[in-house]
Amino acid sequence: MVREHAKIDLLRALEVFLAAADSGSMTTAARQLKITQSAISQQLKLLETEMRVTLMDRRLRPLRLTPAGQALRQRAADVLLHADQVRAEVRQIASGPLPHLRIAMFGTLARTLSPALVRAVVRGKLPIKTVSILRGMAVQHARDLPRRDVDVIITSNPLSDVDGMERHEIIHERFMLILPKGIVPRQASLRDMAEHLPMIRYSARTEAGRLIEQHLRRLRLDIPHGHTFDAPEDLYAMIGMGQGWAITPATHVVHAAPAGANVELRALPKPGLARNILLVARKNELGDLPRQIGALCRQVLRTKYLPLLQQRIPALADHMAIVGEPDERDDVE
Repeated sequence: MVREHAKIDLLRALEVFLAAADSGSMTTAARQLKITQSAISQQLKLLETEMRVTLMDRRLRPLRLTPAGQALRQRAADVLLHADQVRAEVRQIASGPLPHLRIAMFGTLARTLSPALVRAVVRGKLPIKTVSILRGMAVQHARDLPRRDVDVIITSNPLSDVDGMERHEIIHERFMLILPKGIVPRQASLRDMAEHLPMIRYSARTEAGRLIEQHLRRLRLDIPHGHTFDAPEDLYAMIGMGQGWAITPATHVVHAAPAGANVELRALPKPGLARNILLVARKNELGDLPRQIGALCRQVLRTKYLPLLQQRIPALADHMAIVGEPDERDDVE
C-alpha cells in the first residue's frame, strides 16, 4: 500500500528553507517571515519528506546544512528567482493596471514629487490605479522594503547588503555648510568654526547624520556634541537664531530653509561629502514600473525643481545634479 504524504507548497517550503539556512536559526527565520517557529519546523519536515533526505542538522547552533542541504540551497534560490520572474511577467501581461502601489520617500522630496506622481497615475501615464505616498527616514525605508511594508522607496540608503533589489539613481548631491550670517570668518576651517559656535547635528537615526559623523571621523575631527535634531526645519531654526552651524545636504536646504532667513551657505571644505538619492524596489516584481517611476522623478526634478533651485539659491547650483538616462525626454506637464 502506497503511503500518502502531506501536501506541500514547494515554493513556500523553499522560501522557509532559505530563510533558515541563511540565518542559521529557525527563530530568526520565523521572525523574518512573520510566521511561528512551529510553522518553520513543519515546512522543513515536509520538504525533507518530499526530498527524502535530511537537509540540516537541527542539533547544532547555528543550524548546519548537510551536503544535500548545501546542494539545495543554491538551486532553491534559482527556483524562487525564476518564480518571481514568471510572476512579474504574468502580472505585466494582465489587462489591468496594478491596483495599488506604496511609495516611501524623504519628506524633502515628497513636496515636489508627490503631485507629479499622482498626476501621472490619474492621467494613465503610469500603470497604477491608486498610489500611497509615505514619508519617512532612510533607516525606516531600509526596514520597510525588505519586510514588504512598502513597494518602492526613494532613499539615500541603497540597501547594498540586501539581495534581490533593483536600484535606479535619481540625484547626486553634495553636502554644504549652513551658518548664521556674518559671525564666522569666510576662510574658517571646521575646527575653527567649532571654536566660534557649537555644531548642531542631525540625529544618529538619520542617514544624513550617519554620513556626517563618518565624514568627521575620516577627518579626525572630534567636535563636541550639542543639540541634535531629526528634522532639518528644527536644525535650521536654531541656526537662524544664531545658536550654531551645521553640515547639511543640498536637498534639505531647498526644502527647509525659510526664505529670507538670517543664514548663509558655504561650500564644505575639501575633501567634501556627497551622497546619491535613488529609487529601490524588489527585483523582478514590478516589471518596468520602477524604471518608469525613476524616469518620471528625474524629469520632474530636472524641469521643475532645478530651475527654481538655481533661481532661489544660486549657491546650490553646483551642489546637485540629476542622474538621468541619455534618452529620457523632458515631457512632464
